[in-house]
Amino acid sequence: MIGFIGAVYGGGYSLMTGTILGLMLGVSGLYFVVGRVRQLNHLTLPDIIADLTGRQAARPIAGTVLLANGWLYLIMQLVGASLLVTTITGVPYEYMVWVIGVVFITYTVLGGLVSVAWTDLLQGTIMVAAVLFALGYMVLDLGGSLPSIPNSPR
Repeated sequence: MIGFIGAVYGGGYSLMTGTILGLMLGVSGLYFVVGRVRQLNHLTLPDIIADLTGRQAARPIAGTVLLANGWLYLIMQLVGASLLVTTITGVPYEYMVWVIGVVFITYTVLGGLVSVAWTDLLQGTIMVAAVLFALGYMVLDLGGSLPSIPNSPR
């Protein structure tokens, strides 16, 4: 999430549109598979893959792929958050990676995944509210209505 704004700035609005449409398509596609997945009565994706392929060797392979992917995502979050805090406070980057990593791990261990889910919900709500606030501010600043924005002198 932290680097997405920079990626859109560098890649243009087509990147943002493609990402948003891809997410919408992915979430919409879940509607068609969620019933089948619930019937399988498994808890993890490696269990589902092992059941569908009929090979127990698929379970550790899928788990390893998921773990590697999770580490990549965690590294991106640590780097982005550390660069942000370093830019704001001036604390050396190398220290911030460790501090933020310890905060991530402590929060997850103490609160569990339920606390992570609640935090994600709260952060998502704040982001949507901030975008709506920015949209309202922009509309008012550029003439007071959405149709007037393209004709704005700025």
